[in-house]
Amino acid sequence: MVGRAARPSLRSPCASFRERVQADLTAPTFPAPAPHPGAGAVSLRRSRPVRILIAPDKFKGTLSAKDAAEAIAAGVRRAAAEMGTPVELEVCPVADGGEGTMDALAPALGGSSEMLSVPGPLPGSRVSAPILRFQTGGRAEALVESARAVSMSLVPGCQRDPEVTTTLGVGELLRHALGTGAARVIVAVGGSSTVDGGAGLAAALGARFFDRSGAPFVPTGGTVARIARLEPGAEPLAPIIALCDVSNPLLGPNGAARVYGPQKGATPQQVERLEAGLTNLVRVCRERGIPCHPDQPGAGSAGGIGFGLATFLGASLVPGAPFIFDLLKFDERVARADLVVTGEGRLDSQTASGKAGAEVVRRAQKAGKPCFAAVGSTEGSTDAIRAALARAGLRYEGVASATEAAGSGEAAMLEPRRWVEEAAWRLLRPRFGDGPRAE
Repeated sequence: MVGRAARPSLRSPCASFRERVQADLTAPTFPAPAPHPGAGAVSLRRSRPVRILIAPDKFKGTLSAKDAAEAIAAGVRRAAAEMGTPVELEVCPVADGGEGTMDALAPALGGSSEMLSVPGPLPGSRVSAPILRFQTGGRAEALVESARAVSMSLVPGCQRDPEVTTTLGVGELLRHALGTGAARVIVAVGGSSTVDGGAGLAAALGARFFDRSGAPFVPTGGTVARIARLEPGAEPLAPIIALCDVSNPLLGPNGAARVYGPQKGATPQQVERLEAGLTNLVRVCRERGIPCHPDQPGAGSAGGIGFGLATFLGASLVPGAPFIFDLLKFDERVARADLVVTGEGRLDSQTASGKAGAEVVRRAQKAGKPCFAAVGSTEGSTDAIRAALARAGLRYEGVASATEAAGSGEAAMLEPRRWVEEAAWRLLRPRFGDGPRAE
């Protein structure tokens, strides 16, 4: 009798690991999912191991990208073992410039983390947040993740109010990174509980804000409207690259207040006050002769942190996903793979708009490799999702969701790792069993 093969443990994210799976495991009772609309017939039966790149983003609110990758890998291993298909897996969690960016990049960049105590998003609060220091071509660089100081997870639900939260802590992280020899600082912008236009972070870096009476103060989202005059701080000691997870401008119907204010706890009345405050910030900057571009893509990211970085520190705003994928040498990883599996918390019509999952499938398609997705849930009609992806030139070969595997969203949320694993199993098991053996 053949014994069960031991499951190999995952090494650190983004590290390649090879495993030959020949286990005899009992199949779960879940039926295989129907092919996703537009999916092609992809055979994964080969006489050599199938090389699979597993590259999910975080499942917001449930799984980090690393945890999601481990769950997907477990489902793929099980499906391959049941069908007698040897596989070689490479795991590379990804990010788009929002929460989880440091976790995705740290294993690939190396270096070391330094923990700092900085102001949290709420008045009087303190949080511990890291700076990642690493070397690129012999040059010292630093990575700061804004969400570590101002994310929604740091604000209890009953206290979520973007009129009182501040980006002061992000500024203190930046000040420390810039003041200790970094030749370049990369800032992952997304994932904030704030809508202060980056005024708080600017104050931490030496900018001074004054009200109509001439009294200095540190603005929050609710007091940016009180700014009557400002004095910018000193020029930064190194260039700053701001990785934006969205392309929204600062103001208007697609801006920081109107799109993201409600998600951060703002009432309709507060949204209008936040919009007025950001408009005032732009006006005062222009009166002071400070070049500012509120319509720049990414200026509205993270409640205007993108705007603050560009205006007060001269940061370059760039789409986060492409920059991160280049740092991860993602194209080289895709070139080694026969197919790619990605994942995210929710697949919807916005997936094609700068999300990390869209960047995965875009690069897989460019290399001629099929791409599958194991997701938490899908939102909207299948036709609408497919049309949105098609407009961006994107196509998944197959999609399976944890919600479908679990039977409900509530069940999937209770045991996310289990059901993401099941989704990956449902997604790939039929493909391992089809088609002739080929080299």
